[in-house]
Amino acid sequence: MSMNAIQVITRDHRAIEEAYEDYRNAVDEDEKAAAASRILAMLDAHIRMEETYFHPAIQKQGKIEEGLVGEAEDELADMKSLLSVARVAEAEEEMDVAIEDLMREVSIHADEEVDVVLQAEKALSERELEELGKKMEPHSA
Repeated sequence: MSMNAIQVITRDHRAIEEAYEDYRNAVDEDEKAAAASRILAMLDAHIRMEETYFHPAIQKQGKIEEGLVGEAEDELADMKSLLSVARVAEAEEEMDVAIEDLMREVSIHADEEVDVVLQAEKALSERELEELGKKMEPHSA
């Protein structure tokens, strides 16, 4: 059974949090670097998925509180900027700071995205959410 759009987003958020836990619990530099790489790749995919599929679909409905999607897109832009910083971090301490900053922004985005998701559930039918989920799934984290 396929997931609807909300389930895809929620699953991504959990997977990114799990990768962050792996990063925090890494026992050596290689394990930490692998977890950081996973986090960056997952966030790239998740951001593209939201920008390409989720936000346009809910904006098209015109039933979402004005400015809410814009705020979400601003948060995604902040995450992209932090992703760029993390990609060029060379020392382990630089990467730790970059990942911490990035995950703090991810947490803010996920908390605020709850409002977008609640409104999307009201604006889109179950069938529309299912169809959107099918489009999003291959591009998710």
